[in-house]
Amino acid sequence: YQETLLDTVTQLIGEAGDIESVMSVALLVPDLLNGMIEMFSGWERNSAAKLKKKGSRDLTPLQFRLWSNLVYPMVLKLHKSPLSASHSTLILLRSLRETLALVLKHNLYLPSHRDEGNFCFTFLETLATTFIDSLNAMNELEASDEIARVESECHQGLELLLRLN
Repeated sequence: YQETLLDTVTQLIGEAGDIESVMSVALLVPDLLNGMIEMFSGWERNSAAKLKKKGSRDLTPLQFRLWSNLVYPMVLKLHKSPLSASHSTLILLRSLRETLALVLKHNLYLPSHRDEGNFCFTFLETLATTFIDSLNAMNELEASDEIARVESECHQGLELLLRLN
């Protein structure tokens, strides 16, 4: 069902989704991620209890991949759409920031983990670029409360990225 969920998120946030669908799904993504993290934690506890002598399998890299696949459609949406201080831009950036906070809270990214092909680093770099590009786009617009909120989400997102390392 996770694959179907990811496909649905991708479809609703992607080009096929209207602005209302995009915002609705983006608002749900942090809760979806949190639920999946809790599910993985239950699996880890159960497998650790069953395999005390053998050790349990670390699911953290899998959780990072799940997170990156879940938020990637939002990153694409921000890169493909002209950036503005719209409510949808704010919702997408807030969702990215909230899920990034979950990544930090649950240690889903650890620089010491093996990162084949630099996937994790590259994705985090893409996320940083997304926040920076959004900030740069806001600098070109006339000041408003909405711009201030978008800039705040970007600053908080960049701060979380810095804390990951």
